Amino acid sequence: MTTPEPYSYPVDDPHYAQDVTMPHFQPDLFADSDLYVNMDAVRGREFLDKLLFRFGISGDQMVEQRTYKKIIFSGHRGCGKTAELRRIEKQAIPPGTYLPVFIALEEEVDLSRFRAEDFYILLVVHLIDLIRTHQLQVKTKPLRQLSEAILQGKEVVEELRTTLKNELTAEASAGVNFFEIIKSKLGFKAIFSGESKTSQFIRREVKENLLRIIQEFNVYLQEVRRALRQENQAQDLLFVVDGSEKVPFTLYQELFVQGANMIREIAANMIIAVPINAFYTIQDEPQASYDDAFVVPMVPLNKPEAEVAFRTLLAKRIRLEQFIEEEALHYLIQKSGGCTRQLLSLVSQGIGIGLGAPITLDTAKKAALRLQEDMRNLLSAEHIQLLKKGNFYTGDAAVKELLYSLVLLRYNGPDSIRINPLLEGLFETDGADV
Repeated sequence: MTTPEPYSYPVDDPHYAQDVTMPHFQPDLFADSDLYVNMDAVRGREFLDKLLFRFGISGDQMVEQRTYKKIIFSGHRGCGKTAELRRIEKQAIPPGTYLPVFIALEEEVDLSRFRAEDFYILLVVHLIDLIRTHQLQVKTKPLRQLSEAILQGKEVVEELRTTLKNELTAEASAGVNFFEIIKSKLGFKAIFSGESKTSQFIRREVKENLLRIIQEFNVYLQEVRRALRQENQAQDLLFVVDGSEKVPFTLYQELFVQGANMIREIAANMIIAVPINAFYTIQDEPQASYDDAFVVPMVPLNKPEAEVAFRTLLAKRIRLEQFIEEEALHYLIQKSGGCTRQLLSLVSQGIGIGLGAPITLDTAKKAALRLQEDMRNLLSAEHIQLLKKGNFYTGDAAVKELLYSLVLLRYNGPDSIRINPLLEGLFETDGADV
């Protein structure tokens, strides 16, 4: 299969313009095309500074941590969670402090078959990949012990040998390089996307022996830290886990609410991104106590810098003057509610409606109406009554649902939860929280 040519930004072909503004289009914002737009001037970076401070970072210096912290990170779909996590990985962490280990669930696993046990295997797989990438000299004994904690029988190795057509070396058959096999030979997704004997066996072993596996993993982590410091590459590791709205809500509950005590047993610093409805559920559960929690807010549109930032965001992807008239652009930005995903959706809809002709104000209004109709179809009678009352409390399950579906948007400051501007005028409220 031929790999498609990459886009050359900003694109000037209308078909490509619609492609690169689709909500599911997820380019590397920090690649050579540099599609990332810094929103600090309008959104503020208080959440980022506080997050880094929790990990002992002030300016370009790091204070050695005496405890391993687990931070929950969240925000609306399309608010920029992944962009900010990638920014932490690639820009925000001062060199020589933490070495980030980035795990993107949506890219690496079959989300429809993802299980809580798979999360722990992913941590190990990424750690081994980091060792290979950074050419760290680490002892193999901790990895052998970790493999043995999971592979206590021969049936998995036999299935892997069959699958790989006897390509395994004797050392790999003994389990020493089992995790490397997952990463480089078959791939994590290939093994865990089905219900093979291998995946069933591994998940069962992880579930039944989780505490022991975490303890062995912690020994291996310590060996990796020793190598990092000895070779002056970093002082510590930071796992950055980018979740996905496509992961079932119940799985987040199993992993990060019921399983919070096991997450805390891991001897590593972690940032764990979860959808906004899962975020508030975790916040409401006493047993799911994490070291801190941060939400990426929507961009407030009451500042002139906001329109400049969103214009820049679009201009990096498409030739703005070619595809959107000035009056229409202002309207679309206001209807976005400060949500990057929603703005891109509106623009993509507008390009499609006009078949590539410049988006006029009339076309922009048609695009907004289409998204409004899609959003209204998500509402139940309970939701409509809640929106009419205008009292939005995050402990309410219906409010969590509306936040998740972008019907309600969260900003910074007082009265921070508001109805999406696409739905403006549809609900007469009698409260003061809108």
